[in-house]
Amino acid sequence: MGLILSVFIGLLLGLLGAGGSILTVPLFVYAVGMAPGMASYASLFVVGSTAFIGAIGYAEEKRVRPGIAVQFFIGSFLGVSLARRWLLPWIPNTVFQSESLVLTKDHLIMFSFSLLMIFAARSMIQTKQNSNNHRLIPPCCNEHTFSNH
Repeated sequence: MGLILSVFIGLLLGLLGAGGSILTVPLFVYAVGMAPGMASYASLFVVGSTAFIGAIGYAEEKRVRPGIAVQFFIGSFLGVSLARRWLLPWIPNTVFQSESLVLTKDHLIMFSFSLLMIFAARSMIQTKQNSNNHRLIPPCCNEHTFSNH
């Protein structure tokens, strides 16, 4: 089942070009049965590898801005390193406990992840418009960049 769902995720990544961890973490947790912390580690590997392979084609088409890509790589690498090396180990396995509720690190990871998904969905749905009521076009692109794809 995990293999079938991962092919589906690969198809979505190929079509949309983004959203890997939003798809892979829940797949690993709910379809494969991984703990959320391990699922996020596995997702980093899968999404990073897939993004690298996908970027090769875009680079060959001269559709990658190397300076920006390197900046994002360095920033992402530093952020992941900080989170994995210092932040996650700092969070206790039991974050909160009362008579009727136990909030674990895994619960906190999935709750935070779900909030991220909600904010990402909201920002993707909202249309940002300028004062002339036209859709804003990213600085790397023009209105014809995406017309043939």
